[in-house]
Amino acid sequence: MHTLRLEAASDIGDMLRAIFRAQRNAFKINLAFGFILSNVETGEKRYYYPSQNGLIFNHPLVVADEADLERVLQRVGETDWLKYVRQQKPNSKWRIALLTNVAFHLYPMEDRSIGRGKIAGQLPKWLVENRGLDALEKDDHSCYFGCLGTIPGLRFEKFGKKDPRIGF
Repeated sequence: MHTLRLEAASDIGDMLRAIFRAQRNAFKINLAFGFILSNVETGEKRYYYPSQNGLIFNHPLVVADEADLERVLQRVGETDWLKYVRQQKPNSKWRIALLTNVAFHLYPMEDRSIGRGKIAGQLPKWLVENRGLDALEKDDHSCYFGCLGTIPGLRFEKFGKKDPRIGF
């Protein structure tokens, strides 16, 4: 869980992008907000911390690549946070005083790398430009044979017709 303070200039999108860049594997994500309510009659204040009981989305959203991240950002942008917080009030005598923080609840998907199965143009620059790796920039569903084709000296005559798209 990543809990970050909300300020006037806070951008949840920037926070989500930073979290995404720090992850090595795909993950599921949900959000919860911390906020302060103020009673208009008594002046009493109550703090509600971000918890599993106050998650924004009914189900966590999967983030496996940049496109998924953009879909999550779109859902975040479409959500009316103040309406959500107003629904948490005990009664109409309470007003929203302040949104204090946001908690990003991450659920790692250990067996799934970020960007797996996508074309190299969507892979991180450092990975594509690594001279020790072959990013196999083709998206023709022949990854296995493409990997075999990178092995020096391996011959494929008995496998049938040579395919120049995958290097053998």
